[in-house]
Amino acid sequence: MKVVKAKNITKKNFSKFGQLINTSKKNPININDGYAKRFDNLINIDTSKKKGKGNS
Repeated sequence: MKVVKAKNITKKNFSKFGQLINTSKKNPININDGYAKRFDNLINIDTSKKKGKGNS
């Protein structure tokens, strides 16, 4: 059996996959009557390829 050791994730070691989302310094918005929290504007997304569009 092969053992895989977990490694702490950082912006640097995750960068080849994209942006690392971090909510530690963001204030969430309560939604669904307080049963869930939403975080806005955490990363930049390029939707210009293949005629993609963001929610507006």
